[in-house]
Amino acid sequence: MTRKGRKFTQKPSRFLDYKLYLKAMYQERKDADAHYSYVLFSEDLGLGPSNVSWLIINGQRKLTRNTSEKIIEELGIKGYEKQYFQIMIRYTHAKDSADLDDLLRQLVDLKARCVDNAADGMVLKFYSQWQHAVLFEMIGLDGFDSDIKWIQDKLNFHLTAKEIEDSLAILQELGLIHFDADKKNYVKTVKDFETNAEVPPIGVVQYHKKMIDLGKSSIENLKAEHRDIGAVTVAVSPSVQERIKKEIQAFRSYLMFIASQSIEPTDIMQINIQAFSLTHPTKDDLKGSGD
Repeated sequence: MTRKGRKFTQKPSRFLDYKLYLKAMYQERKDADAHYSYVLFSEDLGLGPSNVSWLIINGQRKLTRNTSEKIIEELGIKGYEKQYFQIMIRYTHAKDSADLDDLLRQLVDLKARCVDNAADGMVLKFYSQWQHAVLFEMIGLDGFDSDIKWIQDKLNFHLTAKEIEDSLAILQELGLIHFDADKKNYVKTVKDFETNAEVPPIGVVQYHKKMIDLGKSSIENLKAEHRDIGAVTVAVSPSVQERIKKEIQAFRSYLMFIASQSIEPTDIMQINIQAFSLTHPTKDDLKGSGD
């Protein structure tokens, strides 16, 4: 057990990086006790009175298997949460893209077993594979046909018959579509996929990674009239960077409004908007920033 039986409420499955998991646990205790320190946190993790927890959280020391086992035992992490924590460590350390994809799939599978409620599980399942969102929107198209071959021919990216069948089954399980015997076709039971639950970060990561991959593929596989790929590189201050992010968020909402005006839509379009830093501020930049 931790010092004096202290417990933490944070769960590994809420994170994708073990450093953020540990940082959240430390902050939780710090918020409750202003005198709490990294030395005490190290003790609570079963690592003895030292600053090793600070070194791990700040990326100056990797979390080794031996150290992780001490933490798992001290915190009493069990079952799927334990498995998730162990895979998350490997995911955080991984560099090879193939390894990252494989480990991410494992994390998604484990996350589905660790979700706190049915709503979170529903959201995770919907975003676990890119085709679920695409097929859900396709079913709303004018002239949609439930025939697997029709769906395959309509898509610009290949899906196997099994992938389509599995996706349709999941959409039915989630209550988003049903098969109308009179129309002999799948129909939506709701217009849009909406939920009060937050999209689990791990679901977002997997979904966006796949959509970015499809975007890259479109450069070579789609004609120019079916895509618009562009980029700008700009120098910005922290305040302008935040403003750009807010403008992108507003633009996404505007695009959703425009799309909602479509009458009898016939095609599905994916719009990826990416903005990310190519550099990071130095300590001098942070000291001198007035933003």
